[in-house]
Amino acid sequence: MLIFLALLVYGEAHMHIRDPNSWTPLRKQEGFVLLHKSPYKWSEEWLDNVPVDHFSFANKDSFKLRYFINTDSYEQGGPIFFYTGNEGKLEGFAENTGFMWDIAPEFKAAVVFAEHRFYGKTQPYGATSYNTTDHLGYLSSEQALADFVLLIDHLKQQASIWHRLKGAQNSAVIAFGGSYGGMLAAWIRTKYPHKVDGAIAASAPVFWFMDSNVPEDIYDK
Repeated sequence: MLIFLALLVYGEAHMHIRDPNSWTPLRKQEGFVLLHKSPYKWSEEWLDNVPVDHFSFANKDSFKLRYFINTDSYEQGGPIFFYTGNEGKLEGFAENTGFMWDIAPEFKAAVVFAEHRFYGKTQPYGATSYNTTDHLGYLSSEQALADFVLLIDHLKQQASIWHRLKGAQNSAVIAFGGSYGGMLAAWIRTKYPHKVDGAIAASAPVFWFMDSNVPEDIYDK
């Protein structure tokens, strides 16, 4: 027995550890591992003059909000599937939310992904966005939801002149999101029911916050 343990220890000590630099890399993007090239296509667009502060007249600064749109499956009167972007670069969410893409043809829907302020290329103060707490004070879910509603209004207003969304003035808007993005989807439906007709919120722990006294096993029931 002692001889066996000695051999085992010797083997562990001399086990060959593969150099990580020799591994075949997977394509990575903002925390997402992509095993193959994305089959999804979109055009990158920008919404100008988005207020940094939607709820005060004291700050008159504005910025550009980035979003992706695909209307390949859209037919006049079809819904707008709207992804409420969360904490990351927009490409990662667009490439990893296959459910929206998969069902869009069935519902003749337009697909829109909106980037969350202060993430990806949507930086209200450019390279200095994270430099001060004065700037970061505008990084909030409440402000982000107002950004998204402004974009929804813009898309519907453009419907009369933008052939890609012809007839979308009265289209239903269905919010999609996962994790924090799912929380945003649930909240935008709750706070702006006159703008968003429904929401699919995946893995959205809207009741689970520090000191909320919510049992940890609530989602197991």
